[in-house]
Amino acid sequence: MPVEYRELGLHEVIDWAKGDQHCSQSGEWNNTVYFDGDRMTPFKESQSAGRDIKYRRPVGASKPEHVKDSNPKDAIGSTKPPVSNVPLSVISEVGMALAEGAWKYGSSNWRVIGVRASVYWDAAFRHIKAWWEGEDTDPDSQLSHITKAISALVVLRDAMIQENWNDDRPPRSKQTPAMVSEQYKQMLERLKSLQPDPVEGYTQKGIDDAK
Repeated sequence: MPVEYRELGLHEVIDWAKGDQHCSQSGEWNNTVYFDGDRMTPFKESQSAGRDIKYRRPVGASKPEHVKDSNPKDAIGSTKPPVSNVPLSVISEVGMALAEGAWKYGSSNWRVIGVRASVYWDAAFRHIKAWWEGEDTDPDSQLSHITKAISALVVLRDAMIQENWNDDRPPRSKQTPAMVSEQYKQMLERLKSLQPDPVEGYTQKGIDDAK
């Protein structure tokens, strides 16, 4: 009896163990190389390839007997920090930013001499502000201002974990962030009621696209 297939949904996870196949540009069906752990979907692959890619799965497919529902190591691994969720591209950029600091001041210097919170708060804010105002790249390092901001916060956080930082934050405000948010939430709701059809804002991208 011929095998019946159904087309895989755009956001269904592709899994070779379930007999999934993909359609090549020549129209041939080939076994997939993706496993459930890859979390690849037809939508993601189509976006990456720049063309529509279809997948199919045998109707009523079950996993082969030699494939377990979960690897015994999964039960242990799932209780540990999922570092696989951190994009490697960002880690690499942060590594370059920290390398710049290592050449200037010595690697891991903050673990020995400590840091002052205000210095790293100011540094992170300066880079975020520069990026928000349209300067994508830090002129000195040629790295993204966002990467530089992340790097400053990485150093500050590690110093906090090592208990080697000077907490020079100002006295705690009596008005908590939650209180401020609630106050302005009410103000915004009032403004929206007065202006139900707000004019769309201007962006640099919009200006560039209009040229």
